Amino acid sequence: MIIFTISISVFAIVIYFIYQWIRLAPYNQAPLDIKTFDGSNSPYHPSVLFFKEEWNGYKYWMAETPFSPQCKPYMDRNECPSIHVSNNGVDWEEIAKNPIDDLNEKEIKELDYFSDPHLVYVNGKLECWYRFTHRSGDNNYYDNLQLVRKTSYDGINWSDREILVNLATAEGNELGNMVVSPAIIYSNGRYRMWYVDSESRGQRGLAYSESEDGRKWQNKSACRLIGAQNNPWHIDVNFIDGIYYLISYDSNNLTIWKSEDGQKFHYIKELLSPSVTGSFYGDSLYRACIIKDEKLKVFFSAKDLFRTYIGLLEGENIPQIKVVQNGQHTTLYRFAIFIINKKKKSL
Repeated sequence: MIIFTISISVFAIVIYFIYQWIRLAPYNQAPLDIKTFDGSNSPYHPSVLFFKEEWNGYKYWMAETPFSPQCKPYMDRNECPSIHVSNNGVDWEEIAKNPIDDLNEKEIKELDYFSDPHLVYVNGKLECWYRFTHRSGDNNYYDNLQLVRKTSYDGINWSDREILVNLATAEGNELGNMVVSPAIIYSNGRYRMWYVDSESRGQRGLAYSESEDGRKWQNKSACRLIGAQNNPWHIDVNFIDGIYYLISYDSNNLTIWKSEDGQKFHYIKELLSPSVTGSFYGDSLYRACIIKDEKLKVFFSAKDLFRTYIGLLEGENIPQIKVVQNGQHTTLYRFAIFIINKKKKSL
């Protein structure tokens, strides 16, 4: 009787593990292999440009910021803009000495940090825009913020840091004091920027503004999100085949929207949500960006138990977009992560 009971228990355990193995198999994708300057290899918050004809030898250009959970002396110390290049959108390498901007000793002591890089191509020149937050030694202080940029004609040599807007002052600032995840398109001699605006009663807004030089902004307006409830946190906007496509991360899922005028965005579908335990995007997602080459590609931020990543969604069209399969991480790896997590919860 005892042997029979043990056999039944072992059989149940085996069946359980087989079930979990099968359940995790669909999440057997891997992130892109992107090396970061701090050695953590934890890239985050991608911005990608695609050039049909190579620009300075490469078709794909990416800006990202490392965001390792183990970073010292504070988590966002190494969140510095970095540049990577590729000719297929999958295999990435460094061309510049990363990061292209770094904090000095005083800024580190004050707990300052960079964030939210975005690449813009303007008349033969690559521009990397990003945010610079001065915290004055207080981890909870976020109100002293500047919108800055660096520029390059070859992607290797970059200009000095240029302050575009000091969001902490009212003078000349039409944008507001938040400007999260700016997404910028340059066309017809003007910068057009979408960004997440200030919060009211827990709801954030999607704002739009224009500028000729990146310093003086005008025509600020609130964009409308139609067809689904959404509370945008990090966004991207790109103009593809005559349509503006918005990807919104709302602190949970990635959703995609479309607009003909860049003001009213209509919901299309959910692109991705955090997966079951075991995937490299099992813990959370973050900012994603969309481009079109032969297909539609969405580069997205992700996080598991150990570090942050950039993953890739791809499809011939929006209904077909899915996470790209890659054999670097096997189901066995995912299964091990699942077991580790179960162990942690039982402690």
